[in-house]
Amino acid sequence: MFDSDLTKEEEDKMIDSIGVKVIENELETTAIFLLELARPIFFIASQFAAIGLTMFGWILGTNAQKYVALFMKRDNVDRIIRRIEDLRANDA
Repeated sequence: MFDSDLTKEEEDKMIDSIGVKVIENELETTAIFLLELARPIFFIASQFAAIGLTMFGWILGTNAQKYVALFMKRDNVDRIIRRIEDLRANDA
């Protein structure tokens, strides 16, 4: 698989970080729309990204590998959407 397997805590932290950035930039609707739209291809895209990072990972560093690993799990897209919706509801 990919050499950057994430723990549950790391996934939660990254998902929360994504949600907070989306809310801070007031991109809730756009982010949810794009995540829903791209959901079917995230896994395939993450596989291609993993291949690219194998060759060019030294340029991008470890954060890129972690985000690829995050999107390799299909459930994480749903978790990101739910986190954005929760943050939006709490912000209102």
